[in-house]
Amino acid sequence: AGATLHWSGMPVSSATQVLTTSGTATVTGGEVDVALGDLAPGAQATVTINFSSLAAGAPASTATVSCATTEVSTANNTHVLGLTVGSL
Repeated sequence: AGATLHWSGMPVSSATQVLTTSGTATVTGGEVDVALGDLAPGAQATVTINFSSLAAGAPASTATVSCATTEVSTANNTHVLGLTVGSL
């Protein structure tokens, strides 16, 4: 089964590209799901989402990683990203 990343809360329907160093990514509506595959303990994967444009404001989004196996620590499985998008 492996690890999965779920990203929500941003208007990702304007995503132009989703890159991952492990697994495959899909964009559905306003959410991104990445099947990261099996990651060894301590291993990392990077997911990059490129946007063509966003409305001005301060959107917040949450990325959550989960896996089918038991983890020693789940403290690093969620990240909330806040950013400011200015108008052009």
